[in-house]
Amino acid sequence: MSGANHTISRQPLWRKVADAIQVDIASGQWAGTLPGEHQLTNHYGVGRRSIRSALQRLEENGVIGTSPGKPRQILAKAEGVTAASEVPDHVMLISPYAEEQGITRSRILFNRTFQELSKRGIQLVPRRIEVKTAKALNRNLGQLKEQFPRSVWLLHDCSGAVQRWCYENGERALVLGGRDPKVLFTSVDMDVEVVIDQAIQRFEAAGHDASNIMMLMRRDPGKLNRRACDLFVETLKQRTLEKASDVKKRILLHDKANLIDLLRDRLGRSNPPTALLCWRTHDAIRTVTFLTHQGVSIPENLSVISCGSSPTMEFIHPAITRFLSPTGDYERCFLRQLIRLLEGDGASDRDYRFVPEFLDGMTVTRPQLLK
Repeated sequence: MSGANHTISRQPLWRKVADAIQVDIASGQWAGTLPGEHQLTNHYGVGRRSIRSALQRLEENGVIGTSPGKPRQILAKAEGVTAASEVPDHVMLISPYAEEQGITRSRILFNRTFQELSKRGIQLVPRRIEVKTAKALNRNLGQLKEQFPRSVWLLHDCSGAVQRWCYENGERALVLGGRDPKVLFTSVDMDVEVVIDQAIQRFEAAGHDASNIMMLMRRDPGKLNRRACDLFVETLKQRTLEKASDVKKRILLHDKANLIDLLRDRLGRSNPPTALLCWRTHDAIRTVTFLTHQGVSIPENLSVISCGSSPTMEFIHPAITRFLSPTGDYERCFLRQLIRLLEGDGASDRDYRFVPEFLDGMTVTRPQLLK
């Protein structure tokens, strides 16, 4: 082994990492601020101790600077950065969902998006944003803007405050869900009026009386979900001539923890519902799994309709007539609009409404994953 190679092999790992970070800063890989230690650890494939030692050396050399509660600022100027650096290298998936769940959920809902972005060398980064105060919102989104300066934002079920912040700060964004009227973003959303009407028609065509239909909805729903509840009440009120207050009792408002207990209570009554309209596919999966494996007495010819954005429910019970709402067209629609945004199409203020195609359920002899 030559003397030069021997010298390189004995170089501390943290020094190699510090050199690699500085090269990436000079090339424009990192701009404005550095990612957090966890992301740097994954990116460079080393331990956190090596990352911290490397960052300490870079700070001592004046390459980066630190401030309490803020990302590490890049003080060195990138060399050779051209207009090509404006091409997005990240898509920020902003949602109100917990990040530890958001990544997994995103890989289910947005699997095709992950694949398409990977082909283009673009990373999809899920981030949870809770709107507590305007100051906190400005701080959190501002940090993301600094950390990912060349990004396009995918706003999934985000509040109007988040949409307005992105619009006012010049971000390129696509809205999945209801669009705030004060922004000029393109949005892709489900046509809730048509979906509710078709779902109830499907139940009636399967022989269910309108008075036996129950809707499962998460507590404290967003604007679109509240609209879905209102339409559910209005539609059934016209069909059954019941009071709105009586129809509202058939909306099972739940949270993640108490869905099963509430469902067990409703199905255990003398006149249980025979049709369940699940607004979220995850709730439908949990419901059908519960009915399959918990030994609950299942009403005869029970039907379940999922209106969520996941394409399938994995479990099925032979006593359940099952309807699915495939979302391939929805996914293709928003992916097409996202690619247009990534390629620099500045067109905005468009609303695309999606209506899922209902698929008649199949009866099988045991639980299985439908292909």
